[in-house]
Amino acid sequence: MGFCFFGGSVFFIYDGFLRYFRGGNCYNNKQHKQRGIKMYKIEKMNIKDYEKIIDMWKNTDGVGLSGDDDSRKSIKKFLKKNHNTCFVVKYKNKEIIGTIMAGNDGRRGHIYHLMVKPDHRKNGIGKKLLEKAEKSLQKEGIRKIFLVVFKENDIGNIFWEEAGYKIREDLNYRDKKIMD
Repeated sequence: MGFCFFGGSVFFIYDGFLRYFRGGNCYNNKQHKQRGIKMYKIEKMNIKDYEKIIDMWKNTDGVGLSGDDDSRKSIKKFLKKNHNTCFVVKYKNKEIIGTIMAGNDGRRGHIYHLMVKPDHRKNGIGKKLLEKAEKSLQKEGIRKIFLVVFKENDIGNIFWEEAGYKIREDLNYRDKKIMD
């Protein structure tokens, strides 16, 4: 895959398609004969899209959901506190095909539910979502991010390793449920 930078855009060939990113959007000339039809658009996550998002998470391998923690009420609360750091990707301005939720505690950033529908993967969408969330966390003064990935999620673990996220061998992840 080759890359070319021109006028603020990144052009590359992938799977035989000329693709380009500009301003968080991915364009594809071969699939759409009219030049400039926007294929992918990154937008702030909105609770109005909850049903579409939760359905996508439930039907995607590697995404772990936690009952009440991923309820409409909990996600709405999370989005209220983290309205500038949670995003969706819409395909042709309609179908949600990717998400990332990021937040912080004032010291560290946290990433949850970065996922792209399988039939839209390998287009750089996950990387663009991650870049958007990282930049948003940087604007809030966050310098370090952590996340949790299931050990058996090979696709996710490869993605995070390639994105520069290292496994911490010196830590044990622990949790405790304090409310039913």
